[in-house]
This record gives sequence, structure tokens and C-alpha cells, in this order.
Amino acid sequence: MSKLRELIDKANGLWAPQERPFASSAPVIGPVIVAMRRVLNWMSAKWYVRPILEQQIAFNSAIVQIINELSSSIDSQEQELTQIRDRLAAVLSRLEQEHERTSNIESSLLNQVREAEDLTILNDRVTVSLTRDLAGLRRCLGRLSETAPGEPSPVVEGLAGLENALDTSKEVAEKDADRLL
Repeated sequence: MSKLRELIDKANGLWAPQERPFASSAPVIGPVIVAMRRVLNWMSAKWYVRPILEQQIAFNSAIVQIINELSSSIDSQEQELTQIRDRLAAVLSRLEQEHERTSNIESSLLNQVREAEDLTILNDRVTVSLTRDLAGLRRCLGRLSETAPGEPSPVVEGLAGLENALDTSKEVAEKDADRLL
């Protein structure tokens, strides 16, 4: 862009041509040659060259103004592009952080699901075991109540309380398993 800026600066300085004074290096007749050239130049320039030169100057001025506007527009667009790139880099950085955070959350959730599945399997095994034990205790309770009809035995009452506690424990375990899933 610095080369372009140099050329634009050069065009800004050259758009209007400057008339150069006549000079002659002839020792004796030099001033006469200069005077004659001035008269001839004045006559030709006044009627013929000057209008063409004025058109060229107007055209040059318009072109230089267009170039300056385009250059200013390019500079502005480059600044906007730099800002957009900076914002995009910030968004991409944030997106990468969010992706990493999401991956960590996903990993954590997968671990929790595995733990919940393991707990569910364990809960099912415990429930099956407790149900078997409870069935065995009921059979024992039935046999005990047959041997001492009519009298409540502390063992029988204890087993009935244990049966109620096991039912409650089973309900709580099922609710916990549902909550974890």
C-alpha cells in the first residue's frame, strides 16, 4: 500500500501542469530568442493551446480526486476488515472454549449415566436378593405363627417390622433410581 500512497502523492502534485520560463544559453542573442519565443508562445497559447490545457487540467483534477476518494475508501475498508478479523478471531476463540467446556460436560454426563446404570444394576440385584430374603422370612414367619397360634411372638413382630422396612427400602431405592435417570 505504501507504493500506491507514493503514486497518489505524486499525482496530487502533478495534476496541474506548470508553465516553464523560456531560457537561452546563447551569449549575445539569447535575450532576443527568449523574447521572441514568449511572444510566439503567448499568441499560440492564448488562442489554441490554453483551452486544451484547461480541459486537460480539469480532467486531471477530476481523476486525482477520484483516486483520492478510492484510496480513502480502501483505507476505511481495510480498517473495517481488520476489525472484523479481530472480532472473528475472538468469536472463534470463544467457540473453541465453549466446545471444550461442552465436551467436558458431555464426558461428565456420560460418567454420571454409567454410574446411574451401575447403581440401577446394583439396585436390581439388591432388590432381587432382598425379595428372596423377604420371601424366606415370610415362610419362616408363617411357620413360627403356626407353632404358636394366638400369641404374638416378639420374633414374629420383629420380622413383620423388618418386612415393612424392606418394603419401604425397596420403594426408596426405586425412586432414587428413577431420579438418577
